[in-house]
Amino acid sequence: KNELKILGENSHPKIIRIIELMQDANNYYIVSEFMEGGELFKRLVRIKNFTERQAQAIIIQIMLGLNYLHNQSITHRDLKPQNILLEKNDQKCFDIKIADLGFAQKFDKEKGLQQVLGSLLYMAPELVNPVGSYNEKVDVWALGVITYQLLSGKTPFQDKNYEAIKKNICAM
Repeated sequence: KNELKILGENSHPKIIRIIELMQDANNYYIVSEFMEGGELFKRLVRIKNFTERQAQAIIIQIMLGLNYLHNQSITHRDLKPQNILLEKNDQKCFDIKIADLGFAQKFDKEKGLQQVLGSLLYMAPELVNPVGSYNEKVDVWALGVITYQLLSGKTPFQDKNYEAIKKNICAM
């Protein structure tokens, strides 16, 4: 319901558009625009890493979408390549849209947010080791991780141990 509310009230060319909402006794159905290229993550797995120019094209578009959300006092909180969708299946096309706003939240700039949500590899230190509130800047951290991943083909915090990953993130 939260995702539907945020998407229903906001519109930007770099954020997935909801076309129709339906509901039955047990489920909600969301009809969104078709993103032929699928997840950015899947293309990253195929390509291994992007050129600087390709990464730049993607990052600029994500920044445009995030800037819009942040100006609306909304933070995504789960920004990662799996939640960035490519408009076309053409391997030379890098037009994207931000998707999966299920963890997105409107926030008060004075109070910030408290609830810890997201995917560990993309979490900012203030989410990994919460000591107070946080704000939209957690999305900027995630964007930095995505940038690193696009250029190198891996996330900056490699480890098989959950606690070691948390320690590495907090050491930054």
